[in-house]
Amino acid sequence: MPVTIALLILAARFAWALSRDAESGQSIALRRAWVKRILAAPGSEILAIQTLRNSIMAASLMASTAVLALMGVISIGHSQLDAADALRNWMHPGGHLKLFLPLALLAACVVLFSKAVRLYHRAGYSLGLSRSAAGSNELSDIAEAAASGELTRAAHLYRNGWRTFYAAIATGAWLVGAWMMLATTIIIVAIDIAARIE
Repeated sequence: MPVTIALLILAARFAWALSRDAESGQSIALRRAWVKRILAAPGSEILAIQTLRNSIMAASLMASTAVLALMGVISIGHSQLDAADALRNWMHPGGHLKLFLPLALLAACVVLFSKAVRLYHRAGYSLGLSRSAAGSNELSDIAEAAASGELTRAAHLYRNGWRTFYAAIATGAWLVGAWMMLATTIIIVAIDIAARIE
């Protein structure tokens, strides 16, 4: 019962967050305006470099954290599933599910954060083509559209990576116990919601 409640809370939180993503046109417009300003103002390349470097470092750090957590869950799971428990766990569906969920979510985190790093990196090449460096307005317009699109997709992947990481923490707490999973889920969702209140 506590696991079902925790999973329902997580599902409701993700559904709410995804519905809010549809309203994130303001963030996309701000990103496009930032790219346009960077490309139109020679000498502002250092701002682009610093911003992209910070984004790459943040996504890289989270990808590394997810890999370490993945190894930790594998280690805990291996120590919990000894030969005597193997048959019982195969017969009880929750036994493998409590290991599979955090493993799958952490693996998804690694992919999401790594893809965000890749897109931030690609955006750097597009941002290097200012109007004067591109040699033509057409090429600069292509670079602007490419950089804006890559930054938007990277931000989307990064945001979803964090959401998945929150779910991985909550489901990882299931390894300790069902009530621990519920308590962790409530705490994570409460902190996440409180952080959004302005």
